[in-house]
Amino acid sequence: MSEAFSVEYGDNYSEQIDIETLYSKKHANALLVEAFKEIQSIQDNIDKGEALLKAWLAKDHGYPQKNARLKQLDGLLLRELVTDVFICTSYCLTPELFVSVSGRLASMLGFDDHRDSLVTVAEIIAVLSDTTAFLLDRPTENGSIYVTCELPLPQEVVTAIERAMFVPPMICPPKHINSNYESGYLTFNESILLGSGNGHNKEVCLDVINKQNAIGLTLNRDFLNTVPEIPNKPLETRDQLLNWEMFLKQSREIYHLIIKHGNEFWLTNNYDTRGRLYDKGYHVSTQGTSYKKAMIELKHKELVEVPDE
Repeated sequence: MSEAFSVEYGDNYSEQIDIETLYSKKHANALLVEAFKEIQSIQDNIDKGEALLKAWLAKDHGYPQKNARLKQLDGLLLRELVTDVFICTSYCLTPELFVSVSGRLASMLGFDDHRDSLVTVAEIIAVLSDTTAFLLDRPTENGSIYVTCELPLPQEVVTAIERAMFVPPMICPPKHINSNYESGYLTFNESILLGSGNGHNKEVCLDVINKQNAIGLTLNRDFLNTVPEIPNKPLETRDQLLNWEMFLKQSREIYHLIIKHGNEFWLTNNYDTRGRLYDKGYHVSTQGTSYKKAMIELKHKELVEVPDE
């Protein structure tokens, strides 16, 4: 690590890069892309998927509205579209709800109407289920449909997928942001504006983002050790229970990670389209549940005194 980086970002600079690499889906996606190139059976599935989509789009579907909706796919590179679907379904190492997978993929089409995107992606996934890349299954007659990956992925890629999650808070001060397409994180950039397709180069208050990003925070260890984290609503289905258990496991992993590296962390921030500020937190957030808010404190505390009247 260079001396300049040590001065600017602190002693945890190299560890922060390791964390971003370890947990980022961007890193897992890069490994998936390389694996797709090297494994012939996956290339065969992509070939078959591209052919299936071409044949499906060439048909007259009998409804002018549907034909017009699918016309919006003209100009898209179908091979890239198939690859993106296979990358997304690769994360379904255990069965995941079909509607959830469709929701994650909907924004990639770039349709103006979100419902059109969602319906079209669901149809594309159904068409591509005729490959052997993933399985669509409905365990019970009237139950939900699930997606399960069936690609022969290398263990290194499987491990990266299992580890990938919402990137944790930073354990060193964030980078200073100078444009709308920068991130406080050290290894990747993104739009300062939340929401797919909302990025622009118009003036926004980057000074506010930088001031907010620079606030050091800490976890209240006494609170974490004595107060159990419980769901804020009843868990009525098996899927809800499994999702909660996974979230709780990941949250505890992130708490331990922060404490292990000195119990000081920073949350980066983004604007929505109305100029409201949101921290980029999931497992640790000042804008999460009451439990999430209660466990966070300012690292550098000051006594606030009320002046005598």
